[in-house]
Amino acid sequence: SGTDLKPLVHRLEGPVLFLTGTSDVNTPFSHALELMDMLIDQNKKARMVVMPERNHHYMRDGEMKRSPYWTLSIRDFFNESFQLMYTEIGDE
Repeated sequence: SGTDLKPLVHRLEGPVLFLTGTSDVNTPFSHALELMDMLIDQNKKARMVVMPERNHHYMRDGEMKRSPYWTLSIRDFFNESFQLMYTEIGDE
């Protein structure tokens, strides 16, 4: 396994977006799954977006730009997270 992140996971606050490509040689997919498992075990609000056959830059081999899905995933996460945070603050 890679760097032991378990001691740090409990310190995370707020929702976490985790994007990963299955062909990433810098951060192996198995490490991504381990981190997501840790987040789940700690009951963290987390979303994992898996991009099949994408590398560390979220592109397939030979592609010159990221898929629009990458940008849309980030946009949707922030829209949903900020709405959620606003609702929680307003409910207090």
